[in-house]
Amino acid sequence: MDLPDSYFIYNKSAITAQRNHFRQIRCELIQLVIVAILSLIISLSNNETISTIGFSAIVVIFLIGIIIQFHYSKQQFGRKWFESRAVAESIKSLAWQYAVGCGNFCEEDRAELLFLQQIRQIKETYKVNPDPKTTSSGILDEKKQSMEKIRKMEWELKRETYIKERIDDQITWYTDKAKLNKKYSDRYEILVILLQLIVIVAGIVLVYTHINGAPVLALIVMLITSIIGWSRSKQYAELVEPYQNASRELNEIRQEILFVKDKKDFQCFVLNAEQAISREHTMWLVNRGLHNQWHKLE
Repeated sequence: MDLPDSYFIYNKSAITAQRNHFRQIRCELIQLVIVAILSLIISLSNNETISTIGFSAIVVIFLIGIIIQFHYSKQQFGRKWFESRAVAESIKSLAWQYAVGCGNFCEEDRAELLFLQQIRQIKETYKVNPDPKTTSSGILDEKKQSMEKIRKMEWELKRETYIKERIDDQITWYTDKAKLNKKYSDRYEILVILLQLIVIVAGIVLVYTHINGAPVLALIVMLITSIIGWSRSKQYAELVEPYQNASRELNEIRQEILFVKDKKDFQCFVLNAEQAISREHTMWLVNRGLHNQWHKLE
């Protein structure tokens, strides 16, 4: 099913803001690692010229870091990402509810107007402006022909379409995301453990050799800290369980929806499915301090 233009605008805006948000974090972590490497070079060198160049480079790096941090903080890419994603997913859910005619969209004489009003309400609630690059035209087509086509189907055909294009698609998305996050979580965990073992071995060697290896250990510790910081910013480990739970719950709803006997029960199951999808998204918002806005939409 084709989704409203607003969905694609805010979806692209969320992707752009997310990319910039993690670019900021990546820059900050790389800056710290580079400074640690320069500090190691300075500590191991007895050359005054190298020390002068090294300290000068550190000062320049921190100045550049402050400028970059100020720029990204002013843009608030993190908040734009969260709010744009919330708008996009809310519009997507509304579009499916409208297409299958459930909830507030059962009455034909007011369903279209209500649909457009609720899309406007979502935008007004978050008050986030989409990225100008994502808006190709000032005229938005919110009510697609494919949505009207599904709306005119018999409820049995609506059920087949909804299962295939909405439920199955979401189950696949959640399942793939859970696997991907689990893979990266395990990789970063193993890498951190290996670096910690290196610190332990290096520490033992340095004790018995009486070599000043503090700068080397400090560099490795900085690498460990940066890896942990990056992994936690991406929330690899934290997102595995919510994605798995959402996939499992939608699978259960999928099995049950196949046995509904009438239109009314089907509409109830659609609402349950949309709530299950938004539940994971709601928790995603709670973790980022945007739960109040979400409540305004309910």
